[in-house]
Amino acid sequence: MKSVIICPGRRPGLEGLWERSPLANKPLFGKTVVEHWLEFLAAKGAKHVKVIAPDRAQEISRRLGSGERWGISLEVVSEPSESKVEDARARFRKKDEIGWMAEPNDVIVADCLPWDTQHNLFSSYTGFFHSLRSWMPHARQEPHVGLHEIQPGVWAGLRTRIAANVKFCAPVWLGDYVHIEEGATVGPNAVVENYAWVAAGAEITDSCLSEETYLGPATHLNHSLALGATLIDWKSNSVTWIKDPFLLCNLRVPPLKKRISEMLYSLIERSPKKAKNDAQAYGRQEQSQPLGFHPGMR
Repeated sequence: MKSVIICPGRRPGLEGLWERSPLANKPLFGKTVVEHWLEFLAAKGAKHVKVIAPDRAQEISRRLGSGERWGISLEVVSEPSESKVEDARARFRKKDEIGWMAEPNDVIVADCLPWDTQHNLFSSYTGFFHSLRSWMPHARQEPHVGLHEIQPGVWAGLRTRIAANVKFCAPVWLGDYVHIEEGATVGPNAVVENYAWVAAGAEITDSCLSEETYLGPATHLNHSLALGATLIDWKSNSVTWIKDPFLLCNLRVPPLKKRISEMLYSLIERSPKKAKNDAQAYGRQEQSQPLGFHPGMR
């Protein structure tokens, strides 16, 4: 059985979501929206799926692979703009051709989640979060290795590390390899994606902490979407880039430890005597100026 998935393009007003990666690659409960649909279609009997990607098709292709994970053959096709369902159906499905999924699963626009097609993920920032919130009861029913309920209404994925004195207020969904330090408060209505890190004393309410994102100590994330250093307030529709990695940052680009060490060094002015001693100890010429930021340092 065949099917076509149309990936969302660069939807207006959602620059904070698609600026660094295509909307189709946004993690939602540990999987991208396209991965959710592929899983759904494979369970319905699809064997051949064509994915139409109007935005950064190579990134989407790298994420999806060949389709072997779902037992299907998969092809990602790059196109200059987002197609309409009727146009895609006319181009890819010949009249009276058999071997296709029944409508509407023959051609799908991946701007919603399976079983919840009434909520459009990418109509607005508010719509995005409300879609996540409405999907939370179903998310625990999807196939997810290692997902378990640690207390009523709180679900945690594989190898999640939770310190002492962490307070949860259901509903909460934690992905795989999430790290939560002591004294943090998570929930209600909180989604913490894979490999995210919540520092000591931080609070997350009515918010989503995206994949590989660090939330700093005693930082309160409220009605927001945090994607690396990008902070989106879904209530006020505002987007802010946080420059201080102690508050919010991506754990990979650049590495958190490097950013923090550079910031610390930039605040230290070494005395001439200490600079001379350090230079002699490490066989370097002493520095005439204190260590700080300079061109080329990131």
